[in-house]
Amino acid sequence: MSYNFTLAQLSLLIREPGESENWYEPLCAAMDQYEINSAIRISSFLTHCAYMTKRFTEMEEDLSYSAEDLVKTWPNIFTVENAVSYAGNPEKIANKAYSNILGNGSEESGDGYKFRGRGLLMIRGRGDYTTCSQTLFRDSRLVDTPDLVKEKPTCIDSAGWFWSTNNYNVRYDADTKYVQFGMPGNTTFVANTILDNTVNIPNINIINTGGKSEAALTSRESQSAISNYSSLLPFILEITKV
Repeated sequence: MSYNFTLAQLSLLIREPGESENWYEPLCAAMDQYEINSAIRISSFLTHCAYMTKRFTEMEEDLSYSAEDLVKTWPNIFTVENAVSYAGNPEKIANKAYSNILGNGSEESGDGYKFRGRGLLMIRGRGDYTTCSQTLFRDSRLVDTPDLVKEKPTCIDSAGWFWSTNNYNVRYDADTKYVQFGMPGNTTFVANTILDNTVNIPNINIINTGGKSEAALTSRESQSAISNYSSLLPFILEITKV
């Protein structure tokens, strides 16, 4: 790794005291493997991971949506009329929202919930679970036992695989102004953190909302963004300082 990424830097990102040492070596190994080896690459990768997992504490997608948030998040799937029967039921929500996409079968197949988001970057869908499993292990273990993606080191390795598959190193190499974090390919919140260490708090620009308008973002997403933005700032400022 060309950038000297340290345990002390990681400790600014991990929420639970004393957990940094458990994450440091497997993270470094994965970042080496996937050439996440510069300040901007490491900062972008790890802040994405922290954002998705509430600073490395939750390795599974939160699907506890209210009826209102279901309609706002998936307006083409949930309506005011049908959302009530799904609200508060993560399994039903996932099976409906992720049916017939991402390599999943119908709502009745149960694929949506079985292959819900897991790991540091929340890989999702039968298609990604299958490809990731074949790439990492040359077998179908992640399809057969999806919860393995929540465990170390697979939660880390799956994130490295996802990052590399989607060519995020190149994407962030081209960005010399902003550190981005959020949900890759869906809702990406851009922290106005310039690499000369100036910062504008708490201004968050939403630049890519996966087809949703800013108004359609749920209040939960917006509040989560602001909370995560504030908690990630010490790490972002430390690792990208010049």
